[in-house]
Amino acid sequence: MTHMSASEHVAPECRIPPATGHPALAAGNVTIDAASARSAVRLLLGVGAVGVGLAIAGGFVANGKHALAALLVGNMAVLSICAVAMILTMAFHLVNAGWWAGFRRQIENIATLTPVFGATTVAIAAADYYVLGGSLWGWMGTQYAATDLAYLLEKKSAYLNVPFFFGRAAVYVVVWAILTQVLFRLSRKADAAPDPSLTARARFTSAWGILVGALTVAFASYDWIMGLDFRFFSTMFPVRFFAAGAFAGVAVLVLVLVLLRRRGRLEGVIGAEHYHDLGKLMFAFTVFWAYIAYFEYFLYWYGNIPEETAYFTERATGAWKPFFYALCFGHFAAPFLILIFRGVKRNPRLLTLVALWAVFIHVIDMVFLIRPMVYAGVPAAQNPGLGALWIDIAGAVGMLALFGGLLARRIGSGPLVGVNDPRMTEALEHKNYV
Repeated sequence: MTHMSASEHVAPECRIPPATGHPALAAGNVTIDAASARSAVRLLLGVGAVGVGLAIAGGFVANGKHALAALLVGNMAVLSICAVAMILTMAFHLVNAGWWAGFRRQIENIATLTPVFGATTVAIAAADYYVLGGSLWGWMGTQYAATDLAYLLEKKSAYLNVPFFFGRAAVYVVVWAILTQVLFRLSRKADAAPDPSLTARARFTSAWGILVGALTVAFASYDWIMGLDFRFFSTMFPVRFFAAGAFAGVAVLVLVLVLLRRRGRLEGVIGAEHYHDLGKLMFAFTVFWAYIAYFEYFLYWYGNIPEETAYFTERATGAWKPFFYALCFGHFAAPFLILIFRGVKRNPRLLTLVALWAVFIHVIDMVFLIRPMVYAGVPAAQNPGLGALWIDIAGAVGMLALFGGLLARRIGSGPLVGVNDPRMTEALEHKNYV
C-alpha cells in the first residue's frame, strides 16, 4: 500500500490552487493601516466605556435592576450577533460554500467575540446575584411571593438553581471559546502557506461543532433571557433568538464590508454580487423571524393559559404596546417590502441603510424581551415604564460600541481575507442569476 499525503486525503474541491496571484489579492487591497485601526478602536472603546459607566451610575441614581437590564439588552443584542456568526461560519464550511471566501475572515472576526460577550453576560448575572440579591433573575432571590416560590420549587428547581446556572454558563463560554479559536486559528494558519488539509480540518470541526454550538446557544437564550421570568416557557424561543441574531448579524457583516470598501480595501473581492446574496440572507431571516415570532404568539394566545399569556400580556399593554407594533412593522413589514427589490440588495448605500435599521430594530427586540421584567407585576400606577430612558440608551450604546471597538481591533490584526483559501477563485468570480 502506498503512502498518501495529507493533501490527498482531502476532498477534490479543497485541492483547487489558491488565487494568490489575482490582482484583487494584492497586499494593499487586503490589509488595513494599523494606525487608523487603532484610532477607531480607541474611539469606540472609549464611547463604550462611557456608555457602560453611565448605565452603572444609573443603578445608583435610579434603579440597580434597571441598570442591569439596560446592560443585558445591549449585551444580548451583541451576543446573538456573534453567536450567529459562529454558527454561520460552521454552516458555510459544511455546505462547502464558495462565494463566502471573500468575507470569510470578517465573519470569523465577529464569531471570535462570542465567548467575550458570553463572559460579560455571566458578569451581569453575577452582579445581579451577589450585589442585588437576585433582582433581575428573580428566581435567584427571595423577594417573590410564596405561591411563586412553591411553583419554582415544584416545577423547575432542578434546573433553576444558582450553582447549576453558573456552571452551565461556564460551559457555554468555554465551548464557544474552543470552537471559535480552533476555526480562527486554522484560517489564520493558512495565511502563511496554502494547505488544503486546513480547510478539511475546519469542515470536520464544523461537523460536530455546529451541533454543540447550536445547543449551547439555545440553552443560553433559555437561561439569560427567557429565564428572567421563570413562569414562562417556550420551546420556540431559541429559534426566535437565532432568527433575530441572524438578521442583525448579516447586517453587521454588510456594514463591515461597506466600511472596508469605503476605505479603498477589498476592491474586486467584494462587489454587487456579494451584497446581493447578503441582502437575500437578510430578507430570508426577517421572514424567518416573523414566522417564528408570530406562531409563538399565536400558540400561546390560542392555548390561553394564564402563566403563559401573562408574558405576552405584559408586553402588549402599557408602555410596551408601541414596541409590540414597532416590531411587527420594523422587524418584518418594512424590511420585507424593501429587501424584496433586487436593486436594493445590489446597492451598497441602500443596503447600508437597511443594515443600520436592522441593528437598531434588533436592539428594540431585545428591549421588548428583557426590559419589561424590571417592573413586571408592579401595579400600573407605580410602574414608571420607560422612565429613566437614558439608562437604557447608555447601556445599549455602550455595549454596541465595545463590540465595535473589539471588532475593529480584530479586523486590524491581520489580512482582511484568507488569501490562500482554496475557494477564493470561485468567490472572486461569483455571479447571481436570480
